[in-house]
Amino acid sequence: MLTEASSPLTPTQPKEQWVQRFAYRAMLLQPMIDSISAAMIADSQFEEACDLEPEAAAEIYVNRA
Repeated sequence: MLTEASSPLTPTQPKEQWVQRFAYRAMLLQPMIDSISAAMIADSQFEEACDLEPEAAAEIYVNRA
């Protein structure tokens, strides 16, 4: 969640590409995640992690879950 004191993150790439790459990596790391769920997770993570490469963001997400 952004606050007045925080500035928006600068995405490393367009959202659609970022979400696809995050979802693919998440499915490789956790084969039990289906493609629809992976895409939904990636979309939900974009705002808070878009300044990271999507593969790195997916690894962080999977390790936290």
